[in-house]
Amino acid sequence: MLKPYVEKDEMVLFAWAPTKEAVSPPGYVFSPCNTLSEYTSYTLLKYVAENDPDFPKDRPAIIGGAYWAETHGSGILTGAQAYAEAHPDQYEWEAGYLVNFGFNWATEVEGLKDCDYVLPPVIMTYFVDQYRNAGYTAKFLATEAQLAFLDQIDESDLWDELDGAIFIRTSRWWNEDDEIVNLSKRLLQENHSGEAESIMRDGIGYLFVNGAVVLLNIISDTVEAVGPENFNSQALYDIAESFSFTIDGIERDSFSKTKRTSLNYLGIYEARGAEKNIFRSDPEWYPIIYEP
Repeated sequence: MLKPYVEKDEMVLFAWAPTKEAVSPPGYVFSPCNTLSEYTSYTLLKYVAENDPDFPKDRPAIIGGAYWAETHGSGILTGAQAYAEAHPDQYEWEAGYLVNFGFNWATEVEGLKDCDYVLPPVIMTYFVDQYRNAGYTAKFLATEAQLAFLDQIDESDLWDELDGAIFIRTSRWWNEDDEIVNLSKRLLQENHSGEAESIMRDGIGYLFVNGAVVLLNIISDTVEAVGPENFNSQALYDIAESFSFTIDGIERDSFSKTKRTSLNYLGIYEARGAEKNIFRSDPEWYPIIYEP
């Protein structure tokens, strides 16, 4: 909704969870440390088909999902269906449900009972509980969004039900040694020392530092290039359009004249029920897939 106004005013807007329409065609909207939901699905399904030891050996895997009718969920399901239909040798698309906000998933659970893989909603505790209580065994495939509500998994005691679930992430997790994770932990201790452990346990919120680091580097690079007295939106736009950020020895983030989501790679994690957490399941960063 804001895009026409920032385009008219030539004012740079940094959006953390944009729609495809916000960044295409490319203009004054940039998304640091993020990618589109559709691209996340392409990358996740490709990884699972090529690397998950539980992937069916003699037939396509049956896959489907259920989300509330919101932008992220729509993009995830649209991308997953597109990838499945483009790779019928790997996947058979069962169903994708976009429903009004609610917590009774009985219809969707029954519709996805035969799946090998299921994409659960962002607030997934109710769905996961109902799906497992119905006796169904599909492996769950999730994204960054579900980890924003990690505390609900603890409160609902659903780690055993999520054991083996695969999560695809934009950055490293709290249990890894990484300069951004360590910076986040230091900021937590400095500003919320009495709550640091519970905040980390709540989920991804404070790992927003990843996006803030990219944004502040763009601003810093602009000031260095033109001087503080010449800092304006056009100068910020020019620097942002050619910005890149390297970490872990890879160019994790970059923009270009045609690319407005900065992330180039995603990481793969696995839920371990016994340890009640997620863990890096593959040390490699996986290039984002832009076409199904």
